[in-house]
Amino acid sequence: MVQIIRLPRKKGRAEGKQCLLDKVKTRFLPKAKGVKISSDEVVEILKREIGDYDYTILLADNYYNCLNYDDYIKFLKSDRVDQEKWIKNTHDCDNFALELAGNASQRFRQTGCCLGELWFYHVKERWGHAINFFITADKQFWCVEPQNDKTFKFDRTNWRCIMVKLC
Repeated sequence: MVQIIRLPRKKGRAEGKQCLLDKVKTRFLPKAKGVKISSDEVVEILKREIGDYDYTILLADNYYNCLNYDDYIKFLKSDRVDQEKWIKNTHDCDNFALELAGNASQRFRQTGCCLGELWFYHVKERWGHAINFFITADKQFWCVEPQNDKTFKFDRTNWRCIMVKLC
């Protein structure tokens, strides 16, 4: 059974204050247009594309902004995570996936986007890997290899998901 973990919500405004420099930086970021979907819709898409078995889904928000496929591709082309050096045990697949998700969060901080991390393992060969995924405005699920920005579909036959995280 899929385990869904949602962060509890505090009523009212956040306690922190946005710094002045942050306000200046974000004013010039273009707002990405997208389609708002609920966290429940995200879960249904994940179950449809990955499967409905024992893995963890970590959801931080109630709603997500799903961009068009081309907008995600433009972001991937402009992002430089894929040019980072791979270093065994210190800057490997999970670090690449974390950085790409963080960069997407920063880039789309005004509108948000539906790009997160996905950890899985190969059923027969018994190796694990961390990648990214995104959900498009037309509710299509795509995987991204953050080390080269290639997009592809999740291989339900050979892979089993361990964890999905979406902030």
